[in-house]
Amino acid sequence: MLIWIYMNERFKKFNHPRTEEIVNSGFEISGPEDTLRNQEMFAEPVLDKIEEITDGVIFEQKNIVLDDIGSYTNSYRVVCRENAPNIIYDIETTEKPVHLKRWLVNDSDTICAINGGFFLLVDEKPETIPVEMSLGTIIRNGILRGVQSHDRPVLWMNEEGYLNVNEINSHGQVNIGNKTHSWTGINSNLIHENEADTYLFSSDCCIVEHDYSEQTGTIRTINREKSITPIHGDKVDLVCKINGDYFIVAEINEGGGTFVIDGDFILQGHKSEFNHVKIGDQVDINYSDLDIKTINNAITIGPSIFDFENEKEHPINNDKSLGEKPPFVEERMARSVIYKTNAGELIFELFDGAPKTELFKGISPKEVYNFLTEENADIEWGYFLDPGQSARLAVRHSDGSVVGYGNQHYIRWPKSSDQPFIWSGEHGRSIPSAVTIKCKST
Repeated sequence: MLIWIYMNERFKKFNHPRTEEIVNSGFEISGPEDTLRNQEMFAEPVLDKIEEITDGVIFEQKNIVLDDIGSYTNSYRVVCRENAPNIIYDIETTEKPVHLKRWLVNDSDTICAINGGFFLLVDEKPETIPVEMSLGTIIRNGILRGVQSHDRPVLWMNEEGYLNVNEINSHGQVNIGNKTHSWTGINSNLIHENEADTYLFSSDCCIVEHDYSEQTGTIRTINREKSITPIHGDKVDLVCKINGDYFIVAEINEGGGTFVIDGDFILQGHKSEFNHVKIGDQVDINYSDLDIKTINNAITIGPSIFDFENEKEHPINNDKSLGEKPPFVEERMARSVIYKTNAGELIFELFDGAPKTELFKGISPKEVYNFLTEENADIEWGYFLDPGQSARLAVRHSDGSVVGYGNQHYIRWPKSSDQPFIWSGEHGRSIPSAVTIKCKST
């Protein structure tokens, strides 16, 4: 109760230009409880709509009823026909998270963007901040900038704009100086099957917890004590950081105990394996399951929709770098997916929802599988992207307007006591990766 009294006092500072947009959008709001406790004002079934936004690219929206009591989600979908002329795809990443619509605003050739992979989401920033906030594999303009410690799918594209997904095991070889080593991600299933020369840790090894906050009720923080490499006298950590277009050994820590985000990734092995290594040595790392040299852009994404045909519990729900609220349990929330049909159509789809509503909470992974496979039995592959309040779709319509869809209830919470709550439904959460559709420049 004290939290809400405090927030109501804080809401006296809620008079902000973006907040006025709520009223301009037709919503009635008088205080933080209206959006943090009750989001029914954002729960409204959409009317069916189909629009060709450019040749061969179709925007569709519709309301989907999920059960007998009337629970529903709103679907926003962009379909690219196989023969769509002058269309290219891209996977875009940035070191600093930005609003999804920004990819369209900054580039007039971009006609659609959907949120990408997971990223390190914390409210209380650690002293050390990773260069890249995206978790897992990151390839940007042909340069590897992030490596995953989990076995996860990687969405990638080559220079010709061919877009595809590979299921990647976190293992491969790494060249340091004049010596080649085998490596395995510390969270890979392969760690139980074979012994590698070195084990890889990256920011997806962080332990993110939800702690009490007097300001907002809860806050996401990194548990630093649990987010370190194992401590052992016979081990050594190579802290690897990006240096231009390749990695180097930036630090050598004997005995382990390195904070996992002190580098872009960390390799831990026996001292005898690394007695030849010097600070400044170049580090060339690759996957056994993916030819990095043929890829222009790539990100790690969520699980396949087919993983939920029969299975309800998924290993990704044990990933503590994603926080204490598992993202793929059988729970309804906003979810975004990307999938391809055997007919060559590539589809971006957002299933919207708001958690503080009775009937408009979103959709579960199993319901996504059921809906997509019943509607289209010809899916070649389909994968989840980052769900919840990160799930967004931005579209440049045929009249030139740019609209952001999903999570219209989103409130940007204050970082300090002198800042206001800000409604940011049209912009949504800032994110560091997106998958985009572009018109080829003439």
